[in-house]
Amino acid sequence: MLHRPRITPAVANARRAMLNTLPADLHNQLVLIALSGGRDSLAAMVIASWVIPRLNGRVGAVVVDHGLQENSARIADEVRIRAEQFALNPILIKRVSPSRVSAGPEASARIARYAAFYDTLEETKAYAIILAHTLDDQAETVLLGLMRGSGPSSLRGMKAVSYTPEDCRYMNNKACNSVTAVYAHNTQRCSCDSRPYPPPPEPRNENRSYFPHPSCKCVEGSATRFTNADIDSRFGVFIRPFLDITRHETGKICEFYGLDYWNDPHNEDVRFSRVRIRHNVMPVLENEIGPGVKYALSRTAKLAQLDTEYLDHLSNELLDEIASKESDWSIRLPINTLQKTPVPIRLRVIRLAALQYFTVSLSFKHTRQIERLLCSSCDIKHVNLPRLITAQRVGNYIYMHTLRGKL
Repeated sequence: MLHRPRITPAVANARRAMLNTLPADLHNQLVLIALSGGRDSLAAMVIASWVIPRLNGRVGAVVVDHGLQENSARIADEVRIRAEQFALNPILIKRVSPSRVSAGPEASARIARYAAFYDTLEETKAYAIILAHTLDDQAETVLLGLMRGSGPSSLRGMKAVSYTPEDCRYMNNKACNSVTAVYAHNTQRCSCDSRPYPPPPEPRNENRSYFPHPSCKCVEGSATRFTNADIDSRFGVFIRPFLDITRHETGKICEFYGLDYWNDPHNEDVRFSRVRIRHNVMPVLENEIGPGVKYALSRTAKLAQLDTEYLDHLSNELLDEIASKESDWSIRLPINTLQKTPVPIRLRVIRLAALQYFTVSLSFKHTRQIERLLCSSCDIKHVNLPRLITAQRVGNYIYMHTLRGKL
């Protein structure tokens, strides 16, 4: 009689987490695992190889070779062989060359990685890509958000299901042949990208609006607001089933399956903020405050997501009601309505107007300057914004327009 080893709590928890994150029936669609050879991604691979077939789905993998290590090509090939042992198909290796950008080498690698992900989604027509971020990663992301000081939105961390990677401010827009920095969450591709992706595993918020990329030639510089009707279902889904699973547990999963994992030297490089938080800050917090710090930070992210989503929903509804598009280059907002609106919603409406109509991410300083335009006795009458956008008070309205258009 065949003896099967009893699964460990770590394996059971991970299987349950992935089952709860994916749809009940995948209808034979392909789900890809983002594989690096590290313990988290290998744990996701073995769990997915058990879970996804039971949900009537197919499981494959995408391995991104950044070329940042001398032996990176060999490591990618070893990861491919390991994935073949667990019957993953297809297994794609994407070799990328991160370009230097002002955001630094970490952001450069992230840009190249997610560009490869989108290319893979387009090539395979896969339903989703599973990312193996853990509870520890979520806690680190919340601390990084605190460092940025961008309010509650910086505390919401990563979502279990998203349509773009929130932990990355960059995404690839192949339809417009550009890699563009987009400072927003849940950004979609432009409507000029017609890839027929399946619908997401959870209902979309029909009141949420999306917007084009700043460099998209089909809408460049115009005050065009894109909604779900424009986007339809043309996007890839990113799934993080392990946000309640710790890094210690993924190590136990690899141990249970007898998997040797690769330790990326960059995960020990203290030049990177995340590495310093992981090795210097978190241990101090755990020692001085208690071992539950990372769980508290993860819980904070969940609560912040609920709060910010609701406030964003209210702000989107109000923006729908009050914004008037004057031309392809200009919109206006009524001052009286904004003056009566509570400050948290008012500031969000201002930021959303700039973001959704002009793809401009306003700083706190710029948002406050535009708010000062509501005061008739204040000396400020116009505000110069990034990307040649101007906000100006004219009569009972605030106009936002590009330098291409005239009031």
